[in-house]
Amino acid sequence: HFTQVVWKGSKELGIGRGCAEDGSYFVVANYRPAGNVLGKFEDNVFRPKK
Repeated sequence: HFTQVVWKGSKELGIGRGCAEDGSYFVVANYRPAGNVLGKFEDNVFRPKK
């Protein structure tokens, strides 16, 4: 999840929450454009600055 949050190209975030029949909750997050592309991390997820 963290790499998608900091993905260079992601500009929009949509979040939803739902409740299951047993009372537990779940959260869904959609990013646009999508990220977390294998082989593209080095170009899109930057190292922390000191």
